[in-house]
Amino acid sequence: GSGTTSYLDTMSSASAPVTSSAPAVGSYLDALSSGEVAAPTSEAVGSYLEDLSSGKVARPTNAGVITGYLDILSTGSTATSGPGMTTYVDAISQDCNADAPTEECATAITSYLDALSSGSAEAAAESAAAAAITNYLDALSSGAGSAPTGSGTTSYLDTMSSASAPVTSSAPAVGSYLDALSSGEVAAPTSEAVGSYLEDLSSGKVARPTNAGVITGYLDILSTGSTATSGPGMTTYVDAISQDCNVDAPIKECADTITSYLDALSSRAAQPAAEPAAAAAITSYLDSLSGVSASAPPSASSAPAVKSYLDALSSGKVAAPAPVAVGSYLGALSAGQADTPSSAGVIAGYLDGLTTASTEAVVPVIASNVDSIVQASNVDSIAQAC
Repeated sequence: GSGTTSYLDTMSSASAPVTSSAPAVGSYLDALSSGEVAAPTSEAVGSYLEDLSSGKVARPTNAGVITGYLDILSTGSTATSGPGMTTYVDAISQDCNADAPTEECATAITSYLDALSSGSAEAAAESAAAAAITNYLDALSSGAGSAPTGSGTTSYLDTMSSASAPVTSSAPAVGSYLDALSSGEVAAPTSEAVGSYLEDLSSGKVARPTNAGVITGYLDILSTGSTATSGPGMTTYVDAISQDCNVDAPIKECADTITSYLDALSSRAAQPAAEPAAAAAITSYLDSLSGVSASAPPSASSAPAVKSYLDALSSGKVAAPAPVAVGSYLGALSAGQADTPSSAGVIAGYLDGLTTASTEAVVPVIASNVDSIVQASNVDSIAQAC
């Protein structure tokens, strides 16, 4: 309630009404009362309040930041300090608070990811960094900048409060990605890759990450040399996929849009080598259809399979599928008749089978029509001759 909001605002040393944590707190309490999120431990709440008071974490910008932070603390990672921890969090908080991505922010985040991956930063100390990174990614993907103070504060809070439900935040994806980094499941990305990802989030080329696999897949593509996120018709393809491929839109529209991109990639009309923005958009859609949760580890996502499949398409190793095949595959994923693809071979095999089947089904129809035409033509010729 209002008492909770006032306390959090006081703890985070802020006085301007426009920077209040009210929208985040209200949405978080709604999520708690509806059972959407679980209640945190008292130790987690205590640690969160201490970290707010000490400045280790910023005032929450949405309910997802609160949920993500408390979830990490409630599952045993109660320490928010460790080798270099204050330095990393301070650097992220200081460098990642402008209205647009900067090289300094990319460097600060990459330094922390490297340290987490190598073990020089404690895995248990990731909650403060996760909150800082989540705040920044959520702000960038809202198109409002990330600074909760100064110019543009009102529009920033207005934007953030409209996306304040925990499910809309990148917190679960960020938390799961950091877990995967610290466990060695995924490798640390390059600073250039992180910078490009932040730019693409800010420009709207990619949506807010829905799970760790989306982050991993995007950064992997960028880290392995495919740094260009533009090419012939690229903006059109990515925009179309992002617009048509959401759970509220008919599957056929998305199938047609994805097929157009796959055709262009296969024919080299679109930039080859698994363009990251399109791969991320397709991955997010496939994962949402097949029910991959926001907090799932990267290995549960279709990201590696999508990337490999797009690579195979652009290199000519596989042929572009028919629209009906893509539509059938999406329908099967949505209905639970197909699992989240684990490799490019799974996608290619499924689509090839459907494409072949649809072709075989069409041939008799065409043949029948041709026979009818020929027969009619012969009859007409005979009638005319006689």
